[in-house]
Amino acid sequence: AFDPALSTDAYLAAHVAMIDGIDLELHRGHLSRATDRLAQTVLKRFVEDKERHTAFGWIYLQERSQHWDAERRADIAEEVEQVVRSLVFTGTVSPAFCGPGLASEILQADRITRDAGLGASNAAEEISIVRRYIGDARGRFASLGISIGNLVHELHGEF
Repeated sequence: AFDPALSTDAYLAAHVAMIDGIDLELHRGHLSRATDRLAQTVLKRFVEDKERHTAFGWIYLQERSQHWDAERRADIAEEVEQVVRSLVFTGTVSPAFCGPGLASEILQADRITRDAGLGASNAAEEISIVRRYIGDARGRFASLGISIGNLVHELHGEF
């Protein structure tokens, strides 16, 4: 649920620019591995949808950034960091971030899906995609004057 005490800017930075951006890149990865035509068609639509969401988020933040003071920038950074820790690093966005055994059935289903040509990534690929996106997003946030701090996952290290 949306917290009324949370600024719209912080919410969009965390949930649209960061989480939708990660989801976009994960879906791009799945699409690149899909050989089934129907799966490709469905995944292309997911990618197109996430591209629009993510682009909106970054455009919005770019426009709004000229109105932010240091406190607002710090609040945005804090929300982005918190959302990565609570949604990405807990396995909500990708089961690859769950502890050993916690998502084994989902990871097995992903392997079956991938082998069938329906588009899926393995855990190592998903972790790499997330690591790359967080790095790219960190640079984009920095260009807006937002410094994203250390993001460390207990199993996969620093992002």
